[in-house]
Amino acid sequence: MKKSLACVLCVFSLMFCITGCGSDEFDEFDAQVVAESEVKEILKSPSTAKFSSYSQTRITNDGNEWRVEGWVDAQNGFGATIRSEYTVKFTMTGEDTYIVDYCYVD
Repeated sequence: MKKSLACVLCVFSLMFCITGCGSDEFDEFDAQVVAESEVKEILKSPSTAKFSSYSQTRITNDGNEWRVEGWVDAQNGFGATIRSEYTVKFTMTGEDTYIVDYCYVD
């Protein structure tokens, strides 16, 4: 009896992790990844980019619209590393698709 109860609990725990732990919902971390990808498209040397951490990045959401503001350290055309502020606004159009409204790097 104890073994079967333990087995049932194990199955329920596994089901909870499969359905509850791996949420496919788009979240702030996904928004930061999208923004960093768009900023890299603008940089002269994207492979040198070092972005602000999650805690240093401002991420806001209004329905399907996302706005991400942070900074990036990257080399310019002369090889000097400079810090630039960025703002990316995009709209989710589907589960994995989006349209960039704007991407500014100062």
